[in-house]
Formats: sequence, structure tokens, C-alpha cells
Amino acid sequence: MIEGRNNDCGEMTTVVNGEEKQLLGAPYISNGRTMLPFRFLGEALGFDVSWDSATREVG
Repeated sequence: MIEGRNNDCGEMTTVVNGEEKQLLGAPYISNGRTMLPFRFLGEALGFDVSWDSATREVG
């Protein structure tokens, strides 16, 4: 289960399976769809997420 909340400082934190995590970027709505940071979503689903800056690829 993932739940989100904003704290008083405007930082976005979430709770994933009872463990609090901080998002690097806040979710937003675009054209009626909620956009989440890819790394957060992938890691919350149990994937290893990496970024290769040389090839500009997500792995």
C-alpha cells in the first residue's frame, strides 16, 4: 500500500508498506493523469532502478 502526504515544509513523503520514504519530486496532475517520479514507483514495486548518464538510459 502506498499513501502520500505533504508535511509543513512542503516536502512530499509517502508510506510504502508501513515504511516512510521521501519523494525527490512531487506528484502532479497533467491532462487528468497523476504523474509520479519513475524511480519512486519502480522501487516501490520492488525493482532496481538506475540511471546511466552516458547513454541517458534508465536501467
